[in-house]
Amino acid sequence: MSPLTRARSLNRDDHPAPRLQVALLGPVRAWDVDGREIVFSTRKVRALLGFLLMASGRPVSRARLAGLLWERSGEAEARASLRQAVLELSRAFGEIPLVLRDGESLRANPGCAEVDVLTFFEGAGPACHAVPPPLMDGLEGIGDAFGDWLLAERETVLARLRDRQGAKLAGLVGDPARREEAIEAARRLVTLDPTHEAGWRALMGLLAEAGNRAQALAEYERCRAALRRALEVEPAPETRDLAARLRASSARPAILPPQVSSRPDRRLQVGVTVARPLGLEVHPLAAAYAHDTALELVRYRHFDVLHPAALEGVGPRSTEAFRALGLDYVVTVAIRSNGEGSRLLLSLMDVSELARPVWSGHALLDPGSGEVDGEALGRLVARLEPVILHTEGTRPVPKRATDASEIVIRAIPLLFSMEGTRFRRAGEM
Repeated sequence: MSPLTRARSLNRDDHPAPRLQVALLGPVRAWDVDGREIVFSTRKVRALLGFLLMASGRPVSRARLAGLLWERSGEAEARASLRQAVLELSRAFGEIPLVLRDGESLRANPGCAEVDVLTFFEGAGPACHAVPPPLMDGLEGIGDAFGDWLLAERETVLARLRDRQGAKLAGLVGDPARREEAIEAARRLVTLDPTHEAGWRALMGLLAEAGNRAQALAEYERCRAALRRALEVEPAPETRDLAARLRASSARPAILPPQVSSRPDRRLQVGVTVARPLGLEVHPLAAAYAHDTALELVRYRHFDVLHPAALEGVGPRSTEAFRALGLDYVVTVAIRSNGEGSRLLLSLMDVSELARPVWSGHALLDPGSGEVDGEALGRLVARLEPVILHTEGTRPVPKRATDASEIVIRAIPLLFSMEGTRFRRAGEM
């Protein structure tokens, strides 16, 4: 059957019930009433179908369609190609009149298809996607004119989704009973639009209200990095002021949350800090490597990451202070130099119970480079997630034994053991 959910009909009474289902989010795909996928021969046939459906029943001139999809061909050749594409669509849909001919125009019959993105626009689709797949994915490069149209349509889809997510967040903020739901809505908003500063401020404020000012400051650093990447700007004054107030509050020991021994309702907390060995100078690039380590770690869905700025003033051996911040793990970043060159060192410590080293790794650095070696850092950070998940999964006493995410985490080392009995145990979990 079709993977698309059959939502309610959005058609007027004078239209027949939809008989086709079409996906435009992601690759253009279509299914008949029995759930069999309809296969199209070329990208331009899929592009024609998508363009007509996005017009929502409005007629589109043949001249425009031919010029849009076959802009590198002469007029006669482009029109002939358009006729062939329309013929293929008509044959593919059989008796279902999805594509209608109105003299010199073509239009899609809205009563014959249920289209995922149009259903969403009407308010019947899912309210929250993290980031939706690109509209009509895989149809880039057909032509300049079509590419411009596709880019504009994709921006429209994202804008509408962003507006819906922002409205949902606005309805949740201010209700303490729904704070966790509001935090998740804010995360989805800034994932959808990393330049949405109001969303970042809402997320920071909600985390601070929940007593997690350190994580709020980590989100500020993510906001800064996102704005620099996308727009090459710094956060707005109100965002910087909020971060300054959070730093001032976090400097007071009284605001530290109580020690946490069981965390059924939150993800693993991982802090990143710079090693500050006694008697040795900190390498000038150590802070930059720690910053980028935190940004790499936030890509992993199992973790909440505290940026090094949130851990300033907490010494590398202050295990009690780490636990007071609710941390499960601490990643320490250091750069060691000698006559033979420099090495980047990452070490992982489990601080959730008794402090114990779990893993360490290193990479050689170019001694003449004054910039972060992203490739070397990425290789090291990629090794952290499996180590943390394996550590969580092999604890003698599960910290969240009845939680689904805990069960998955505990199954991971069994799955990767490649032993038949342990593999079956993972399946039984």
